[in-house]
Amino acid sequence: MQSATESALPICEHIGRENRWPGVSRHHRHLRRCVRSSSGREIRQRVSPHKIAVEIVYALPDRQVLRRVLLPGGSTVEDAIRVSGLRAAFPEMDTTRAGIHGEPVPATTILRDRDRVEIYRPLRADPKEVRRTRAEKKRAKE
Repeated sequence: MQSATESALPICEHIGRENRWPGVSRHHRHLRRCVRSSSGREIRQRVSPHKIAVEIVYALPDRQVLRRVLLPGGSTVEDAIRVSGLRAAFPEMDTTRAGIHGEPVPATTILRDRDRVEIYRPLRADPKEVRRTRAEKKRAKE
């Protein structure tokens, strides 16, 4: 049930350029919700020495290996792979081909908190060739 009175929020923020006074938007989407996070974890991260949590993933044909590591700020993709121990577990792994959240990056890329480092394997077959072969088989059936 909507009421004609506006809710009072204890936190006032500066709104964008269209409104020149502090306050919260009148859309009521922040009703009974926090405007800013007040969690202790965020406060501790700002005060404590900078550490980042990173996931390192290596997908094999039959399974996926995931390792979570805690690294100092400024660590690179190469550092994360070394600390994870995946290179020792899978010596055939090519660590020069890696990406963050699906985007290929060089090994010298600096990581951010909660990044997901993915180590890529070479493809077994060229995707264009596979599609071409599949299309030829389909045409042969017709």
